[in-house]
Amino acid sequence: MEAERRALDPEVVEREYTGWREEQAAWHEGVALLNLSHHMYDMFIEGPDATRLLADLGANNFENFAVGQAKQYIPVTRDGNIVTDGILSRDAENTYTLSGIPTAQHWVQYHGEQGGYDVTYVTDPSSAFRKSGDPKLFRYQIQGPLASELVERAFGGPLPPTRFFHSSPVTLDGMDFRALRHGMAGQAGYEFIGAWEHAEAVKEALLRAGEPFGLVQVGALAYATPSVESGWVPSPVPGIYSDPELLAYRRHIALYGIEGQRPLGGSFSSVSTSTPSWPGSRRYGPGASTCPSGSVCPGPPGSDG
Repeated sequence: MEAERRALDPEVVEREYTGWREEQAAWHEGVALLNLSHHMYDMFIEGPDATRLLADLGANNFENFAVGQAKQYIPVTRDGNIVTDGILSRDAENTYTLSGIPTAQHWVQYHGEQGGYDVTYVTDPSSAFRKSGDPKLFRYQIQGPLASELVERAFGGPLPPTRFFHSSPVTLDGMDFRALRHGMAGQAGYEFIGAWEHAEAVKEALLRAGEPFGLVQVGALAYATPSVESGWVPSPVPGIYSDPELLAYRRHIALYGIEGQRPLGGSFSSVSTSTPSWPGSRRYGPGASTCPSGSVCPGPPGSDG
């Protein structure tokens, strides 16, 4: 059981730095630094059909998706069942980064290749599955009531006003990267994202700036708790296992990949072998439609629409 639990922890990051209790409290009472550089897959999607591909496969609205903005991307099946979700950043007009567990990336690349979309894909696995080398990107979150004060001290002044889940280019000690306006558990904060070559220097600069504020580094154990506080289910069971039309897809994905070995834990018992969720049941908000463009999907379970 302990080995299974450890397998869910973010790779590389220490399980605890100062202790789970203090780390858990830091983003509520002070300021915390979270290193998210290692536990997610990144897929870099580029090409003239990139936006059309992502819109065709997901429930998101792309009409006002600005360069520098991020969304909770929701890939769904033809029937509107969620495959999983992930963080999608628009880096340029026809360039995106899709981050998270690789289920969404598998879905997007398979259907992109099968559908003949003019798109290229480059995947950087998580540190547990990367055969060699470092991540392509660093990700450091600064979260908590004192986050703004720490950031001002690190950068020598306030950052440009930025809307939630939008980013701005920033420079720290001659290093250029992006600051994504991102709060955790209702607190103000930023997620800094940039080229790995600057990872250590940026982290050290943030740690130095955080010393007067009692900055706490968050380990792998405490990292898992914000999703519980916010009510976000970070990894739903993909709605791919029982649809006959998805047989070719099931044969395509790896038996020993995340879809083939996903644990079905919990106490829920169902007469159905497949109980996928749909976007509305997870309250993704007005930015998500029920199903991808071009599909005719059912309404929520139990409805006539």
